[in-house]
Amino acid sequence: MKKVCQLTINFLNFGALTSIEIPPLIKIIYVTSQSIHIEKGFKGIGESGFIPVAAAIANTISDAINVEFNELPITPDIIWRKINTQN
Repeated sequence: MKKVCQLTINFLNFGALTSIEIPPLIKIIYVTSQSIHIEKGFKGIGESGFIPVAAAIANTISDAINVEFNELPITPDIIWRKINTQN
């Protein structure tokens, strides 16, 4: 069995990428028109740093218990069922 070391005790210390740290895979286009879906017309880009977070957490759980996950959310109940159906 593989030994696992927990690096953080909660998600407050969890290092997620910010929009500045994302590799240049996304081309940013500046648009001068306002969004019709938001009252003040703002448009955002900051949330793109959190796109890979769910996949990273799913891979971490998969590596820890040697079970693959293909759907979100991954709840404790789903983890329990996957572990018990694997054997």
